[in-house]
Amino acid sequence: MVFNIVFIALNLVGLTFLVAGYHDSAVNHSTLYKVIGWLLMLLSIGGLVLFKGKLMMSGVSRVLVGGLFIVSGLVKANDPIGFSYKLEEYFEDGALAYRIKELFEAPGFSMEYFIEWALFLSVLVCIFEIVLGVLIIIGGKVKLVSYLMVIMIVFFTFLTWHTSTCDPEVRFLDHDTYIMSDPGDAASANMKIEDANTHRLNTKADKATAKKEGKNYQKLIWVVSKSKEEVVIAEMKTPQCVADCGCFGDAMKGSVGRSLTPKESLWKDLVLLYLVIWIFVAQWIIKPNTRKQNVVMISSSMVVVLFFSWIFGWSFPIYFSLIAVIGSLWVLRVGSKWFDAIVSILITLFFYWLSEWTLFVLFAFLAVFVVVWVIRNLGGQVTKYYSVALALTLLCIFMVTYVLMYNPIKDYRPYAVGSDLHEKMNDGVIGEYEYFYFLTNLKTGKKKRVSMSKITQDQWDHPELWKADFDKTDCVVEPVNASIMDFRPSINIADLMKAEMNLEMIQTFIDTNSMQMIRIRDNYDSATYDLTFEEYNLDEYPPADYPVLDTLSSYPEDISDIDAMDAIINSKRIVMIISKSLDAGDWSNLDKLKKLQAACKKKGVPFIMICNASRVDISRFRKKNKFNIATFSMDEIELKIISRSNPSVIVLEKGVVKAKYAFRSTPSVESFKSNHLK
Repeated sequence: MVFNIVFIALNLVGLTFLVAGYHDSAVNHSTLYKVIGWLLMLLSIGGLVLFKGKLMMSGVSRVLVGGLFIVSGLVKANDPIGFSYKLEEYFEDGALAYRIKELFEAPGFSMEYFIEWALFLSVLVCIFEIVLGVLIIIGGKVKLVSYLMVIMIVFFTFLTWHTSTCDPEVRFLDHDTYIMSDPGDAASANMKIEDANTHRLNTKADKATAKKEGKNYQKLIWVVSKSKEEVVIAEMKTPQCVADCGCFGDAMKGSVGRSLTPKESLWKDLVLLYLVIWIFVAQWIIKPNTRKQNVVMISSSMVVVLFFSWIFGWSFPIYFSLIAVIGSLWVLRVGSKWFDAIVSILITLFFYWLSEWTLFVLFAFLAVFVVVWVIRNLGGQVTKYYSVALALTLLCIFMVTYVLMYNPIKDYRPYAVGSDLHEKMNDGVIGEYEYFYFLTNLKTGKKKRVSMSKITQDQWDHPELWKADFDKTDCVVEPVNASIMDFRPSINIADLMKAEMNLEMIQTFIDTNSMQMIRIRDNYDSATYDLTFEEYNLDEYPPADYPVLDTLSSYPEDISDIDAMDAIINSKRIVMIISKSLDAGDWSNLDKLKKLQAACKKKGVPFIMICNASRVDISRFRKKNKFNIATFSMDEIELKIISRSNPSVIVLEKGVVKAKYAFRSTPSVESFKSNHLK
């Protein structure tokens, strides 16, 4: 036992050295770390096999993997809508599908069908992850759980491998099929056919250019087939690379100030895969926990949960894990077939609702639970773990339902309550780079590699003695984007209506940027001209020949839009309605919003809406709902980041987020006055 403990410690130390050796920051000691890591790993694995320490190593792996699965699942379950946005990115045709197209030479393959199921899958995955984490800790259905864990972690490793190795410059062959009976598809197909014809006509010139530049010519677009029903276009496209690892990275960014890089995310999953393999290999000798083993496993896994809760600055995983694990042990003792039946029905109804009442989902879940019911009635302690899985799923559903109906329990986004938008817009880091050259002494022929800052003026001034050849650019300080980069509410000047004109920020803009113009008519040809007061004079434009028609306000030609960002974040207090989609929003509390608008107007507090709709849709919305609110436009992606609820109410004071209300928790006017309009 002592030897096995030593070998496990050496194995984990070796794993740490190995990961550190492949990290970008370990450039100077990379080889040393790798050698130490591989030696310790091989030595300890051999020792564990020789001294029959697989069971003990699998126990350590169960603690680490179980605790991390629970926390990771909770981070995703905390924001399933955000996780679904990330899945949508992976399901785009140029993202994950491009790997399948290349690997299996299937240019027509697409994963875009899954985009409409992204939320459903995100909820399913996070619940699955939590349930597996608890079951592996208490030793329930280890054989089945180990297989499922391997499948899940291989899937996540594939995602992070794609993210970390994706090259936006490469090209892959893609086939797009356009249905000609669909007007949108038909228009796109005609444009692609035109592009293909243009490309074909320019083939000779393109080949000559490629040859001149020393490159291989590549055909970029052509028509595969064409009929009255459909058109198939082949095109060499560049992949759509996903920027980061999603919810786990967002949580780290919101807590420790930085996300995991794609490469770090890949290594995280590789380490998890390694630990899961130990569980998988030992599955045949792992038995359900005894009471004593439960005490050891649960207390040890809670240490893991406690550590990651500290990392993420979120205590909720601790309480949830305790309830989940202790509740599972209770269900293991008292679970019955009637408990299974009731919980199965509740779970089925939840996913039926989540799928927007899709009958296929209803029947699929019912079929699965009928099978579970039959297995449960076979009796035996092992089959009671199905009751545990059902109970854990129901517990997760309670949490997920809450965050779907309101907002994440813990908001890691840059627009969380308490965030200062000024700071979030300026917390980026400007990259610093060093340029290196090879200097050749033309007399001696000797070469040396020096940075641009080390090249002396004498060397620059005597090209007859020195020849400088550029080598490469090294990044000294990695650039980091600011947390908020795209908060740009704006409105076109031509779209200004009374609701916007009443805002002080708009009046200030007009007073600052508008120019008074005089419109005159030329009696000779009846043409009209707009002149500034400075340009107009009676000698050049006598009233008899150029009568004045009107005076009006105008703006410089380079100003067409009003950017409201500075005015909003510098306002003493401002209330905003955020809606990523006016049509998809739940406006059942519109009467409350109107009352809040009236209360803000009395107090002189600006009350605006920011959305992603066209001005036609905005006008239609205001007219239909009799809601004359000043409205600005902004990119939908940023609106999704600000709030998952559609719509939501946000209160800003000098750029600091003081409150954020989901539409279901829109406050009463009395409560709003006492909290924000004193």
